Amino acid sequence: MPTNQSKAPASKKIIFTASCLLALGFFSAHEFLLNFYPETLAQRNVIKFFISVIPFCLSFFAWRTNKSGLSLFMTLGLFLCCVGDVVINITFLLSIALYLVGHSLFIKGFFCCKKPRVFQFVLWGVMFLSIFVWLFFFANVSTKQKIEGFVYSAFMCAMVAFSFCGPAIVCAGGIIFGLSDVLLMLNIVLDTENGLPHIIALGVYYVGVFLMAAYVFLLERSSASKSGSATID
Repeated sequence: MPTNQSKAPASKKIIFTASCLLALGFFSAHEFLLNFYPETLAQRNVIKFFISVIPFCLSFFAWRTNKSGLSLFMTLGLFLCCVGDVVINITFLLSIALYLVGHSLFIKGFFCCKKPRVFQFVLWGVMFLSIFVWLFFFANVSTKQKIEGFVYSAFMCAMVAFSFCGPAIVCAGGIIFGLSDVLLMLNIVLDTENGLPHIIALGVYYVGVFLMAAYVFLLERSSASKSGSATID
């Protein structure tokens, strides 16, 4: 583990806080348009792009001087999530594919910190089996949607389970990201994709994404450090 690391300076904390507030403003505008002016698809896609590009930019510009394996894969995963956020209303299957690759990159990043342990594989299996049973026996959706749910859940549950290999803030981001996926699936099954359920599901997703970005952005380390661990204060 590296010892040449320090706390994030106040300037970085201010920038990160301002970025979160800016994203909150964009998010509020997106949900307002969705619920009161649903025909504004193009405008909402533009807003979602600006929301999602914020955590990616934070990660990318910080990674340039903070080149650990975990930071690299977090940045690449956030980029794919950014693209997936934009195309989800245009081509759903492409967005799913982007998220799946993004989840795989996150998992690869987690493995840069620690090797997975047995309990993580068990956790992966238990979570996936629970969702599988729910989708197969209780969810009133088409066979196509069930297959999509099975495939996506396998990757999503793996991301959550193996996030325990990473630092606490990354682990929290992975768990919250996974929770947003579960909420999204519930919204699709229950046909409650607008209103408060949508606000909660999408809002939780952005919390998870920004936590992952915070790991990369709020770190001060030597660029020679290749380990994924560091301190945020």
